[in-house]
Amino acid sequence: MTTYDCGPTTLLNAFSYLYEMEEIPAIIMEAVWRYTLDCFNSKGDWGEGGTSRSAMRLFATWLKEYAKSQANSIKVEYLEKEEITYHKFVQFLQKKGVVVVRCYQSNEHYVLITKFLDPYFYLFDPYYVDKANIGKDASIVFDWDHPFEYNRMIHQSRLFSETKDDFSLGPIIHRESILIMN
Repeated sequence: MTTYDCGPTTLLNAFSYLYEMEEIPAIIMEAVWRYTLDCFNSKGDWGEGGTSRSAMRLFATWLKEYAKSQANSIKVEYLEKEEITYHKFVQFLQKKGVVVVRCYQSNEHYVLITKFLDPYFYLFDPYYVDKANIGKDASIVFDWDHPFEYNRMIHQSRLFSETKDDFSLGPIIHRESILIMN
């Protein structure tokens, strides 16, 4: 909806992907909005600077505790830095989980990874890109035919690159992800 709500939008997309509408508890949606959009922009406007890593970690911790207290089937794992590996992502996706990941797209940005088919990770980017504004990059394939599953395919070498190129995870010290499974 805005240039700064990729974090909460991606979390909500994760639950929309994993669950039927009537299965998603309202308290999860409320928690997404309560814990995210916690950064100030350059003008000092609260929330308009996006979502911090600490907010995502806090949400993941809350979700894990919520799932335990409700005997819910939600499985949650927060990973950062060197804990994030190609093999962990692939194994989790093969079990029908999803990965919320912080990557780069001009600046830090959250997207949802929904599957892996070698050599591509399939992801849903909440940021809409018009076909006329697509650049040429062999590591990124845009897709408009699967709007409820993915809209980008990112080559594995790009995703796990330590650069700050579009859709790379960037330097290991800055990496962050939340793995969620129903």
